[in-house]
Amino acid sequence: MILLSLILSAVGFAHLAMSVKRHYQECFNCPPNSRQRQCFKLLGWLCLTLSLWPCLLVWPFGIGVTAWLGLLTASSLMIMTSLSYGKESFRRCWRLCCAGGWLTPLLVQRH
Repeated sequence: MILLSLILSAVGFAHLAMSVKRHYQECFNCPPNSRQRQCFKLLGWLCLTLSLWPCLLVWPFGIGVTAWLGLLTASSLMIMTSLSYGKESFRRCWRLCCAGGWLTPLLVQRH
């Protein structure tokens, strides 16, 4: 359950990072459109919110929230480090593991 919470929070932070124009452009050499950014923000906040649930199943409320905040810190450090030092590995993980990576081709506006 704790691993599930860590994965959900990491996926949430990855989506939030990709909703920032600069991070997206550094990874994919093109800016995201507004639909992509909105979708990534929504998925990011949804995953971060859902990551609280496994912690509350394992521990009482006070300890669960404290553990959740610790897991949020750990997952944000993982995403920050991978964006800073391993853009290629982040890009591969983004395309394979994150819903935003699957939805990106669908969200591109065709003219």
